[in-house]
Amino acid sequence: MAAEKSSIRPKFRLYALSAFLCLWLVAICLRLIYLQIFSYGDFERRANHQQQRSFDLSPKRGIIFDRSGRELAMSIQVDSAFAVPTEIPDLPNTINLITRITKDDPRVVLADCRARRTFCWVARKADAEVVERIKALNLTGIHFQKEPKRFYPKRDLAAQVLGYVGTDDQGLSGLERQFNTELQGKPGKLMISVDARKRWFASVEKQPEPGDNVVLTIDQNIQYIAERELETAMEQTKAVSGTVIVENPRTGEILALANRPTFNPNLKKEITVEALKNRAVSDIYEPGSTFKIVTVAAALEEKLTRPDEIFDCQMGSIVINGMRIRDHKPYGLLPVSDVIANSSDVGAIKIALRLGEDRFY
Repeated sequence: MAAEKSSIRPKFRLYALSAFLCLWLVAICLRLIYLQIFSYGDFERRANHQQQRSFDLSPKRGIIFDRSGRELAMSIQVDSAFAVPTEIPDLPNTINLITRITKDDPRVVLADCRARRTFCWVARKADAEVVERIKALNLTGIHFQKEPKRFYPKRDLAAQVLGYVGTDDQGLSGLERQFNTELQGKPGKLMISVDARKRWFASVEKQPEPGDNVVLTIDQNIQYIAERELETAMEQTKAVSGTVIVENPRTGEILALANRPTFNPNLKKEITVEALKNRAVSDIYEPGSTFKIVTVAAALEEKLTRPDEIFDCQMGSIVINGMRIRDHKPYGLLPVSDVIANSSDVGAIKIALRLGEDRFY
């Protein structure tokens, strides 16, 4: 009996150990099934959140042409600097060195980098000189990506008409804002991945699609002349602001639209609210002498008067309903041509004469 009991004990222990191992294997399999099947999506999302970041790549905005196909607004490829904070051994010092060049607030950039540990812009669409200075520092964890940047080759020509865009290529004023959807295009996707050793890998998941082009009725040469004559008139009259519109009366096409003061849309930091104002379309004013051209043009077309017909201007004064209305200057007898020439809109008349656009009359 004692021998039988001694032989049963090892078998029992063996069976117990086998049962324990089986239960342990079943538990592991169940755990693996739970992790690999039921919790797979959640763990994949966590891993992607820790290891990957997706960023929009700006598309190339469409070109804005004048009526003759000359470029008034275009996009060029420039370098943007970004940081991978996990690669930078001394993040505060690195950001301090970069912001000395970019003139940005180092506290803001540093906070942004700490919040975005995988990817952070530090000098986006900066000037070539700024980018070269950053490259010369050869900083660890600072990399560069090509992006399109809006460029206005004629600088301040038709600035209020064209408008300008922000750093993210969103139209903020003028035609850039009016036709932003058409010009903007569709952004692409840049994927930044970081492995366990904190090494980063970048790949373009989706290429950006360029925007559509826009052709204006504006003529670059007429626009230049209009702006030059407007500046001359403002210097002579000591005016604070002014505007000139040159239109084709047969079609209604706007050939030039000039405003002063103006701005250079390439220099965003120097743009003022006053310079952005397009007075030709935003200001409300009585037509006054500007409508005199329409009246005289209609009278000439109907042959009711002639350019040399004499009119009595009554020394710049007339009484209507007991109220005396005065002209800006006292004129007596004047031919029709001099009535127009001496009107308060003489600047527009001079521009039309210098352009040789006799159809304006």
